[in-house]
Amino acid sequence: MKVQVFEKAYFKSPIGLLELRGSSKGISKIIFLNESDVSDVDFDVVPECLQDCVNQFKEFFAGKRKEFNLLLDYKGSAFQCKVWKKILDIPYGKVLTYSELSEIVRNLDSIRAVASANSKNPIPIIIPCHRVVGVNHKLVGYLGGIWRKEWLLNFESGITQTTLF
Repeated sequence: MKVQVFEKAYFKSPIGLLELRGSSKGISKIIFLNESDVSDVDFDVVPECLQDCVNQFKEFFAGKRKEFNLLLDYKGSAFQCKVWKKILDIPYGKVLTYSELSEIVRNLDSIRAVASANSKNPIPIIIPCHRVVGVNHKLVGYLGGIWRKEWLLNFESGITQTTLF
């Protein structure tokens, strides 16, 4: 049995440092980091399997890309994967409420289950879980922090951003 090797790369974004993980099968994880969490990072060293991801992030944060076109290799329960696939369908600049998302996945009684699956999204930004909001479009819960969610939603809606770093 061949063991799958995951590579890492780091990307400085306007919302902080991102650790990208993946393999030839696709992107498997994106982690929000504080720059103080990582020392001696060479941003110029990007494994081949992550080069397209880094390039697409550059285009996204430059406002030149509205959707990602990458192989994804995420793991989760059947329900989580179903929710993540539906989140991928939320267009750039649009939002859905948790209740609307639960209707789409045909699980009206489980808004909490949908919210839990959303919070366990291993590939934020690419699987745009920041586009899922609470009742009355209230900003609630985001693994990277509410300020990142707000920044991403403002960025996608065309609200002028100021550089954070």
